[in-house]
Amino acid sequence: MVGDEAAAEVARRFGLPWRRELASPAPALWFDGARLVLGVWGGRGPRLVVDFLSGRAGYRLRHGDAGQAVARAVGVRGGQRPRVLDLTMGLGGDAFALAALGCVVWGVERRGEVAALLDNGLGRAGAELPWVGERLRLCHGEAVQWAPRLAAALSPEVIYLDPMYPEGRRRGAPRKEMALLRDWLGGDEDADDLLGLALSLGARRVVVKRPRRAPPLVGREPDVCREGRSTRFDIYLRR
Repeated sequence: MVGDEAAAEVARRFGLPWRRELASPAPALWFDGARLVLGVWGGRGPRLVVDFLSGRAGYRLRHGDAGQAVARAVGVRGGQRPRVLDLTMGLGGDAFALAALGCVVWGVERRGEVAALLDNGLGRAGAELPWVGERLRLCHGEAVQWAPRLAAALSPEVIYLDPMYPEGRRRGAPRKEMALLRDWLGGDEDADDLLGLALSLGARRVVVKRPRRAPPLVGREPDVCREGRSTRFDIYLRR
């Protein structure tokens, strides 16, 4: 079991209140063994945990290949493994999938609760997979502050965006985990601004993940569009 000192350290690092003792409709963070959990303390409602070694992420890890949609979108093919800067890292599923294929992925996540979950999941995965620490890096904060510094240090070939729709603006059916995060923490109201930021960083490719029926960010048509059943990737190429 993880003690109160470790819990307090998580709260300090990510600027979060540590709420364990009272049941509340507001989501809270706590430890279940070594796993960090986000949910309603004391309730039986849904809970979120980042676990890259089992479930959907574990399946992608065991069966991943360069043919999966996100890999094709960022340009993984043959021996090419582009460096990726992810400005909306979220729960890290796409970043982890790309890193498992050999890409170096640095990411930014603004929400403290999500960054804490992701940091915990990466730490547990890294204890079993040494390449996690070599290929994945998480920064907690606003993309507008971190992106220029990270881009200067990484020289990314690809900027990746997967903004979360605010309530009332979504199209299509988001996965359960993302729907919970949106309901608990809100959406990315500045998604259009993030595209402008991404395009300003000088990477050869900007990739935006969108629900399949959603309009492109800022109404700007992509150079290339790759569609799946429920999502699509809008690709903007540097000219």
